[in-house]
Amino acid sequence: MHDPGTAPLEGGAQVTGTPVPGDEDDARAYVARLWERRVQGTDLTWAVVGAEGTDVAGELLGAVNLLGLADRHFPDTAEVGYWVNPAHRGQGVVGRALDLVLPFVVKPVAQGGLGRHRVVATTHEHNVASQHVLRRAGFTQWGTEPAAHPVDAADPAGERYAITHWHWLAGTDRARAARAAREQALAPCTLECT
Repeated sequence: MHDPGTAPLEGGAQVTGTPVPGDEDDARAYVARLWERRVQGTDLTWAVVGAEGTDVAGELLGAVNLLGLADRHFPDTAEVGYWVNPAHRGQGVVGRALDLVLPFVVKPVAQGGLGRHRVVATTHEHNVASQHVLRRAGFTQWGTEPAAHPVDAADPAGERYAITHWHWLAGTDRARAARAAREQALAPCTLECT
């Protein structure tokens, strides 16, 4: 599997390596799982870290994951996931990282990319920030899976949240899709009471 290495991001971030969450034992287990998935060819993970020469140099800002890369049922698809360090939320960290990762995902294999045609994502119905990131990146919501995810993993029979499903197709103008989503969100509406 091609490793895109380190790529600089505007605004003081770069995409490289793997993120390290939790305490040292958690981090070691997490990195071992990521490495195993990478060796198996199923996942790629990049840490988003502050670039040298910025006030966040070397800080872990977040991460971007590509999942399902060995899925034999959908070989032209990759699933993207991400998280942002709470101290750096609302600063466009993931959006800038996706601007680097998505072209790599759809670039032909012969040119060093993954050669995928479709990138999908899912998010919790109440995760408005994540939905905003996806819209700004040019993704389109194509569905909602009602009552799909337990609110409390320890109580799977309890209350459940819906999961929203998103996609972006290679060749789709991401900037145009993002503008259309923004215009639709800002379009005036009329409420009528009967």
